[in-house]
Amino acid sequence: MTRTAKFVFIFGLIVLVVASIVQDLMGSDEGGEFDKWYLSLTSTAIVFGFYLMLRAQIIAAADPIEF
Repeated sequence: MTRTAKFVFIFGLIVLVVASIVQDLMGSDEGGEFDKWYLSLTSTAIVFGFYLMLRAQIIAAADPIEF
């Protein structure tokens, strides 16, 4: 895996984890209702994190193996 692929993968993982934590902590109020903009924003960030992780795998597959 190249340095670029590693960076993109780790950045995607960080985005995914932070968005999941924010969704867990801030997403529901006392009534158990989710604020729509929190849910929308964090769900988009989670999908973006998965996209970055997938993109890193594509970058790694396209580059030759490093020894």
